Amino acid sequence: MNVICITAKDVIAGSNNSTYVYKMPSSVQFENHSIALASLNMYSCYFNVTAALANNVFAIQVYPVDAYAQTYTIIVPDGSYTVADLNSYFQYWSIQNSLYLVNADGNYLYLASFAVNAVKYALELQTISCPYNGDLATLPVGYTLPVGFPAAPAIGATWNAVVSFPIAGMASYFGFAVGFSTDANSGNTTTLAYLSTIAPQIQPNPSVLLTLNGINNKYAASPILYSFSSAGVNFGSVIEERPNNLLWSNLNAGTYNELRITFLGTDLRPMTLLDPSITMLLVIKSNLS
Repeated sequence: MNVICITAKDVIAGSNNSTYVYKMPSSVQFENHSIALASLNMYSCYFNVTAALANNVFAIQVYPVDAYAQTYTIIVPDGSYTVADLNSYFQYWSIQNSLYLVNADGNYLYLASFAVNAVKYALELQTISCPYNGDLATLPVGYTLPVGFPAAPAIGATWNAVVSFPIAGMASYFGFAVGFSTDANSGNTTTLAYLSTIAPQIQPNPSVLLTLNGINNKYAASPILYSFSSAGVNFGSVIEERPNNLLWSNLNAGTYNELRITFLGTDLRPMTLLDPSITMLLVIKSNLS
């Protein structure tokens, strides 16, 4: 049995750290050999919300029942976001765009909020009833608006902002069908709550697939060597994989100058890894011994 070690020195430039090539010291003839992953150490360093994943855009509309309705498109910067992180970003965005109210206690009231509902295995989206209808005199005692809050003629009714998901990826993150919109709730003073209708896809790549050139598997479209998950590992922490039982894959017979490993997402597309630092041990054995 022979061991090969792959590290950051083997990363291919321009591959977004998804592809590593181990160059053999000299050409090797493999005839009736198998290969397996013995161990892998790498950082949890891939984003779950990106433009490339098409899950970084949603929209919010104010004064939704009036001719003065205004729709804002929110583009979330690429990053690793929990639901709480995404809620915090929305609050930051709301402050930057003056889309909030200040109550009598000086607390900021945001037009929408997002949270995990662990009991229901869902995300919960809430929208508040906005008491401002274009007439400052109708605001509750002690309430104020920030400078820059979008102006409108008096529309004579309270309203809830309408949150919508125009692209499939962001709808999937929250667990709603693409095109889903919350209710305007005109004239009512209730907070509206919505639960995911499908399983939220907070991490579009719940598993990472390792592929290796030369694997002989006529039943698979991709030469998959191994798969693993970052579940339970915080972003930026180390993922440690050490299979209790080696999963051997047959190699195609032939002469090899290199071995090429690629990290794929569950969509079978090369991933974008932020850090090339890995230590991967592969073991090769003859099936005849």
